[in-house]
Amino acid sequence: MFNESKDVLLWTISVCVAAFTIFACWGMFYVVGGLRNFFKIAQDIRDVFKKIEETIDAVKGKVGQSASYIFLLGEALKKIMEATRAYSDRKKDKEGDCECGDCQEERVSDIKKGKKVKVK
Repeated sequence: MFNESKDVLLWTISVCVAAFTIFACWGMFYVVGGLRNFFKIAQDIRDVFKKIEETIDAVKGKVGQSASYIFLLGEALKKIMEATRAYSDRKKDKEGDCECGDCQEERVSDIKKGKKVKVK
C-alpha cells in the first residue's frame, strides 16, 4: 500500500482534498442558509413598505374626497352665518320700531354724538 513516499504524499493530498470538500460544502450550506434568511427578511421589509404605501394611498384618497366636503361645509357655514346675521339685524330693526318713541330719541342722540345709525 505505501511502497514509496510518493504514495504517502498522494494519500495525504487526497485526504486533505476530501476534508476541504466536506468543510467547503458545510460552509456553503451555512452561507446559503444565511442568504435565505436575509432574503426572507428583505421580503418581509418589502411587505411592510407595501402596506405602508397602501395606507398612505388610502389616506390620500380619503383626504382628496373629504376636501370637497370640507369646501361644501365651509360654504354652508358661511350661509348659516349670513342668515343668522340677517335674522339678528331684522330683530334689532324690529326692536327699534317701538311705539314709545324712546328709540327715536336714542337715534337722534346717537346722530348728534356722531355715531353711525342704520336708517330704514
